[in-house]
Amino acid sequence: MPTSNAIVNLSSERDTGWGLSDRSRVVVWLARLRVGVYYEGDLTRSRWLAMRAAPFLLLSLAPAFFLLGSPGLSLEAEAALSLLMILNALGSGGDALAVLLVLRQVPPSGRLRFRDGKARWSRS
Repeated sequence: MPTSNAIVNLSSERDTGWGLSDRSRVVVWLARLRVGVYYEGDLTRSRWLAMRAAPFLLLSLAPAFFLLGSPGLSLEAEAALSLLMILNALGSGGDALAVLLVLRQVPPSGRLRFRDGKARWSRS
């Protein structure tokens, strides 16, 4: 299995309004079978919280509501969605902890930055 990592720019534009810019990156860490996103720059506290919560909301809660509203799905589709929800919920534990720490430690007007492998915050 390859052990190299990849970093991919998401957009060549400055800012698309969807959080994609020339500072947005997708990071693939093959040795740990992990994929994540990274933004090189300052983010407001609310935008950072939304970024960290989005994978859980989109890959765990959205399929749950889809399953509840779609009683005629095949057993295979239900099993696949259930597996996606469970694996993503388990993998979101670090994101949940990070969200709780930021909610407790960073004031609502604060800004966050990831640099040199560490997250830092400052007052606006």
